[in-house]
Amino acid sequence: MKNENNPKPFQLPDAILAQLNEFSNGGYILVRMGEGENPPEIFLQSDNPIISIGLIEYLRCWCNSLQSVNETSITETMMGQIGDDDDDEEENDEE
Repeated sequence: MKNENNPKPFQLPDAILAQLNEFSNGGYILVRMGEGENPPEIFLQSDNPIISIGLIEYLRCWCNSLQSVNETSITETMMGQIGDDDDDEEENDEE
């Protein structure tokens, strides 16, 4: 991390990436949040292009599934809020 005592931004040590690769069974994709206004950093390591393609495709499917789950959750929340508003209106009409 960047601070007053150490003006250099944080860099993930190569030793950590090497250890991660050692235990990854052929490859990994690591996403790390960037500092400040910097974009996230993405590290991809694989033993061959086929594994890279597989990792990327799996991550793409995972992201699509997560987006679908989030959309469903948001829709359910919105519908619940709309239902609550309708219930309030019905109670007011009955009075």
